[in-house]
Amino acid sequence: MSGFNRNDQAAAHDVLAVIQSGDLVVRDLGCFVVETFQRIALAGAFFLSRLRLDTGLFDPQTQRPLSLLRVLRRYGQLDGPVLVGRQKLPARLVAIQLPEAVVAERRRKAKQNRDKRCRPNATSLALLGWAIFITNVDRKVLSGRAVAQVYGLRWRIETIFKAWKSHFRITKVPNGSPEQLRVIIYARLIFLTLMIEFCSGRWPEAWRRHSTPPRSLLKIAALLGDFFLPLCLEAWQIKVTDALALQLDYHGRYERRARLNFVQRLMK
Repeated sequence: MSGFNRNDQAAAHDVLAVIQSGDLVVRDLGCFVVETFQRIALAGAFFLSRLRLDTGLFDPQTQRPLSLLRVLRRYGQLDGPVLVGRQKLPARLVAIQLPEAVVAERRRKAKQNRDKRCRPNATSLALLGWAIFITNVDRKVLSGRAVAQVYGLRWRIETIFKAWKSHFRITKVPNGSPEQLRVIIYARLIFLTLMIEFCSGRWPEAWRRHSTPPRSLLKIAALLGDFFLPLCLEAWQIKVTDALALQLDYHGRYERRARLNFVQRLMK
């Protein structure tokens, strides 16, 4: 856990403590740090990120600055080697041209950004016509189209983490020994994994056969969080009213204090 004043750029290196050879690290623009990509590659792992449009690019043969917009306007799209940043990190750049409706929406949002540091210039607005990624995954492993599809999974991962933290309070653990905490954490993760598999595994086939929209993971997580206790009570064959009576009897009483509470003062 990090403090609220520690931004994504500062936390970008944290992944280096846990990555293993062969891992794929998918990053958003908030964690775009070329030095981190370099260290990921040195660890034998792989990175995939959208390109920050103000990042310097260089031709791998001539070492000269590369005008990405000029290349894209000439060829329409790109999938080839580049050098990234002042470190001149060898990487593969994938640029896929987007539909006009998507481009118009991206440019509209960019112009409405209130952050003056993100105010777009003519070049960055023009480059919004492409989805641009950098990676060190070989083309034989992931095609250009597959790169975009894999990166699209990042938002699903973010949604899963949000469901874990907001609705199942995965970060809230009780006091206990390391062994007890390990059991609690693993039990929660097993339950959440089964729940997510149930949400994404069975239901898509069901909604394809009907006209109703598919179920939302976040909405399902919110409902399960609200109904979790009644579901457990039903599984244990305990009436909700009986469980509530026990809770009221144990947790609904005043604490024992020398000072009289409201009811005691009223009964005197």
